[in-house]
Amino acid sequence: MSYKKLAEGLAHQIEHAPDKHSVNATNMFQMLFEGPDRHIVSARILEGKSILIVAGLRSEILSPFPKYIEDLPGQYTPCDILGLVPVISMIAGTSANYLTTSMIEQKTNTRIILGFEGEDLRMLARDIWRFMARWDQWRGILLNILEKDALFELDWREFLAGESGFVTMDWYSPLSYQTRENALIKVVQAGKALLQSVLTREQLQKPVITGLVDWLNGLHVQTTIVGTEPVRMEGEA
Repeated sequence: MSYKKLAEGLAHQIEHAPDKHSVNATNMFQMLFEGPDRHIVSARILEGKSILIVAGLRSEILSPFPKYIEDLPGQYTPCDILGLVPVISMIAGTSANYLTTSMIEQKTNTRIILGFEGEDLRMLARDIWRFMARWDQWRGILLNILEKDALFELDWREFLAGESGFVTMDWYSPLSYQTRENALIKVVQAGKALLQSVLTREQLQKPVITGLVDWLNGLHVQTTIVGTEPVRMEGEA
């Protein structure tokens, strides 16, 4: 699918909406832009020329699953890093006038609020499509840095979920404290490397970036990780 098809979809949503001033396009955006590190909470077309998107991150996706730590201290949640670092980089680095709103909402889970505006639906769809594609591209770069490290053979999302207080899945092999500590150091290094590679010196000084870096530098592994007991088949010892 291309941004042209997205523009057609937006037009169709508006055409068939009872209220043309505020049109719910959440289902369409979920089908197009959901992923393992991003959940579209809501998307609304406003006055036919702007769109407000509320996006959750990995912690939102994992929220139905059990936790062994309910209230994790800190500004953000480690399991959100793969989606969080790229999108904050984009918010800090963009000078485009089509992004009229960019906010980070921190309640139970971190959410990203994005407002887009265009001269027409085609331009609006193009800008949203490019923004989401860049978000995915930078997330892929971050994950690729981690997965290329031969010292670690692990599921990085499940590792970060465990360090975020979520009970890990039964297929996930427990890691030693030292291995987890080294892996978290690698995640922090990769996140800061991405920031350094995509932002200018001035952009790196923005409060949203310095706050993110301070949080990354302050991360530490949990004392112990709680995992789901493997299900034993009948007859197994």
